[in-house]
Amino acid sequence: MTTTTKARTTKAPAKKHAFVRNGQTYVVEGRSVFEDLGLPRQRSRELVEHAFDEVLAQRRNDLKSTLVDAARDEILSLGLNTSQAADYLSMTRPRVSDILNRKFDKVSIDAIVDVVHKFGKEVRVQVVDRATANSGAKTVRASRKR
Repeated sequence: MTTTTKARTTKAPAKKHAFVRNGQTYVVEGRSVFEDLGLPRQRSRELVEHAFDEVLAQRRNDLKSTLVDAARDEILSLGLNTSQAADYLSMTRPRVSDILNRKFDKVSIDAIVDVVHKFGKEVRVQVVDRATANSGAKTVRASRKR
């Protein structure tokens, strides 16, 4: 008669790494892909934080891009040249040129929102829980002419 016993395996507690961005603390649990590739833990943490910063920057740029496109579309639909748009918006011509050429990194979100408001448009921001943001919802993006 043979008896088989199951060996108990216990998992080590997941390692946590915390860092702060804009007053908010973020916690990364477990090993990162960089550690799995054999990089030292400190370098891995630096790369995770850098990747996180890049994601945040991309989200800001997506918002700016949407706003700049709305402002640009209004300027073009009214047939305004740079000088006329600058006068109407009480902005400098170089700033209007930045909007028309989609150089949104040179324009603040506040300034672009003001421009959109001057054209009689309303800007709405919706905040949703990330866990349920994509459940059953589809995101549709309009194609852009470049």
